[in-house]
Amino acid sequence: MDAQQKKEDQRTVYLIAAALAVVVAGSSYLGYRHRVQAPKRLEAATRTWFDSPRMMAKILMERHGPPSVITPQAVTWYERQPWKRITVHGDSPDKYLEHTVGYQARPAAVAALRKFGEGVRVDLVAEEISARSNAEALNTLALNLAHDIASGKRGPREARAFYSKTLKLAAAGKTSPYMEYLRFEHYRFVPQERIPSLIGY
Repeated sequence: MDAQQKKEDQRTVYLIAAALAVVVAGSSYLGYRHRVQAPKRLEAATRTWFDSPRMMAKILMERHGPPSVITPQAVTWYERQPWKRITVHGDSPDKYLEHTVGYQARPAAVAALRKFGEGVRVDLVAEEISARSNAEALNTLALNLAHDIASGKRGPREARAFYSKTLKLAAAGKTSPYMEYLRFEHYRFVPQERIPSLIGY
């Protein structure tokens, strides 16, 4: 390889490195802008919300960082483990917090899940299941029981009785694994951006 060719190769390497540096710098700047502007955007979007969901959105931003999506109706975080999606809805004073995981429910289980209720919904198209209440522990409990129902371990009536009993025990200071972590395998599914076809609530 002659000296001229070496110079050309070095010049190409420098140009590629410079281009990558610009891309990285631009990405870092956009990320910085997003982090800086998120609190103001969140405040503006949630100004007319009920107090409880507005406060929950602020708490979750402190815990999980800037939301992935902010709208006047809802604030959403994607892929915050173990959750596929966390959403705070501004249209309800009590059932405003929604947690979603990837889940393949059998169509035959839909009727039983509807009978269970407790804010659970299943989307057969997106292969996901969600629970909506005012606390992560309650959603975790509902999702664990929904899995018990979908897998045939419990019927809807038994699951509702267990749900009520667990809440009473929690109020007395006794915790349950059903409220602490998901007791079933779930998976991640992308892309997130879609119009859901929902069954439940």
